[in-house]
Amino acid sequence: MRKQIIQMLGNTEKSYYRWKEEGRPIIAFLERYFTKDDLEEFLKTGIMSKLENPEDYQFSYMFFEYVRYNLKEKLFRIFNDISSWSNKYINSKDFIDALKNITLDPKLEIEKHKSKEFLIRAIEEYKIQGFSKAKKEKVINIIEANLSNIECYVLIKYAEEFLEDK
Repeated sequence: MRKQIIQMLGNTEKSYYRWKEEGRPIIAFLERYFTKDDLEEFLKTGIMSKLENPEDYQFSYMFFEYVRYNLKEKLFRIFNDISSWSNKYINSKDFIDALKNITLDPKLEIEKHKSKEFLIRAIEEYKIQGFSKAKKEKVINIIEANLSNIECYVLIKYAEEFLEDK
C-alpha cells in the first residue's frame, strides 16, 4: 500500500516515511480507511467505485466476500486437493506470478465481467517448462466448465490465498 500512497501524494519514498514518522494525518487516514485495491482503482480510473454509490458497493462487497469464502472449497472439489494443483498441473509459485501480472492490466478492473477470458488467455500464454499443451487444455477445460467470471476474478485478485501451499 506504501507504493500507492506515494503515488497518490506525488512524494518520494523518503517523504512517505518522514510523514509517517511525523504522524501526519493524511498517511493515517489513507492507511485506515482505504485498501491497496481502493487506491489502485483510483490511480488507474480516477474514481473509487465504493465511494461513487455506497449502497451498490456494500452489496458488491458482500457478494465478493461470499465468492471468496466459497471459492477455496470449490477449487478443492474441482482439483481434488489444492496442493495437487501445483503438483499435477502448474507450479503454483510461477502461476501466482502470472496471475499477479493480470492484475497489473487496468482492463481487469474495468472489465471484471471478462475475468474468465483474462484467466484463460493467461493460461494459454503461460510459458514455463513442464506446463505442456495438454496440461493447459486440461486446466482451461476445468475453468470453463466450473468457474464463473466472478470466481475467476477472485482467483486472480487473491491468487496467493488460493494457490499457495500452506
